[in-house]
Amino acid sequence: MVSTTYCAYHIYSTPAGNVAMKHNVSGMILGLLQLLFYACALYGIHKKAPFAWKLGWVWIAVSFSMSLVKLLPLTLRLPGASDPWIAFASVIIASTGVHLWLGYLWNRQKSYFSG
Repeated sequence: MVSTTYCAYHIYSTPAGNVAMKHNVSGMILGLLQLLFYACALYGIHKKAPFAWKLGWVWIAVSFSMSLVKLLPLTLRLPGASDPWIAFASVIIASTGVHLWLGYLWNRQKSYFSG
C-alpha cells in the first residue's frame, strides 16, 4: 500500500548553499491563513478602517503568545544550565516588556484610524 502526502517545497538560497524546506498540508493552510490576515490588515491600514486598529491588538496578543510558546521550552533545555528558571523568567520579562511597548506604540495610532 502506497501512502501519498501532499506537500510543497520552499526553496531559498543562503551563502552556504540552497535550502529546501518541506511543508505539509497543515503548513500550507497556516500560510494561507497568515496571508489572509496580513492582506486584511494592510487593506484596513490603507483605508484607515477601525477594524484594522483592533486587528493590530490581535496581532500583538498572538505575537506575545507565540513568542512564549516557542521560547519557553528552549530555556528549560539549555545545555549546562544549573538553573534554567533564570532564563525562563528572563524570557517572560523581556517578551512582556517588548509587547507592552508595542501595545503602547499601537495605542498611539488610534487617531489615525478614527479619522
